[in-house]
Amino acid sequence: MLSEKRVIKMTRMAMDEKNDARYYYPVANISKKDYVGAYGVVAFIIGTITYAAIFLGVMAVLFNSVIVNIDETLVLLIGVLAVLGYLFHLFLYIFFTRRRAARRYKVGREALERRMKSIRELEEIYVEEEENRSPTISMQDMEDLI
Repeated sequence: MLSEKRVIKMTRMAMDEKNDARYYYPVANISKKDYVGAYGVVAFIIGTITYAAIFLGVMAVLFNSVIVNIDETLVLLIGVLAVLGYLFHLFLYIFFTRRRAARRYKVGREALERRMKSIRELEEIYVEEEENRSPTISMQDMEDLI
């Protein structure tokens, strides 16, 4: 027979899983260091690609319209500014991406802890139902049987 308490708990767990699964599935089997590190690597790759695209676009516009006479000093200055801009852009992009990943990891872990707590509570309900369902024989009943 179904227990109303168990059905309510299982329904709430299903609703919570539907809402929170996207948070705790990615962090279920990975450490925070690995999770944030993976986002850092992806941020390095994406940051490099975006900076290169923006830099090449700006350079194409400058060379086609603004710069007519170019000398070595200007090329060197553009190169140094490009490298410094790249390092600054990459530092900021990786920093904020890793920070966002750490927050996502924390939210996911909290959702996972709530899920585990619900599973433990459901397990307690099952144990309680099993204890109430199993027949208990008192000593007096044992003596009557003999």
